[in-house]
Amino acid sequence: MNQQIDKKFSSELEYIRHQLLCMGNLVEQQIEQAINVFTSGDFRVAKKGINLINQVEDSLDKACLQALASQQSAGFDLRFFITVIKITHELKLIGELAECIAKKAIHLTSVADNLADYPEVHHLSKSVKDMLRYALDTFA
Repeated sequence: MNQQIDKKFSSELEYIRHQLLCMGNLVEQQIEQAINVFTSGDFRVAKKGINLINQVEDSLDKACLQALASQQSAGFDLRFFITVIKITHELKLIGELAECIAKKAIHLTSVADNLADYPEVHHLSKSVKDMLRYALDTFA
């Protein structure tokens, strides 16, 4: 009986880990889309990403709470859940900041002639995505 419980709990932990990494990938895409707004001027794509990130965050919160409630977690398990909840919060903030970048890009397209002439923006976005990827790889 304990083996079945441990197996179920292990699969719940793996599901949570997988969902967090998927959320991280969504945030990476959100950053990319925000930068693409500079060249395309289409804000709608970036807005769709935020809604999906919010749904994944809700799903992760529920999965963590359910796993915590079903087990008497201690030690590693408890640290894992706290880490997931904190990372989820930070990923959501990064996604929201990417949305703000997209909004600013829309505003700038109405003022400036050609935003594609700003290579610094692309360099910074690459650095941000690299840092995010490194953090997610470390968690994985």
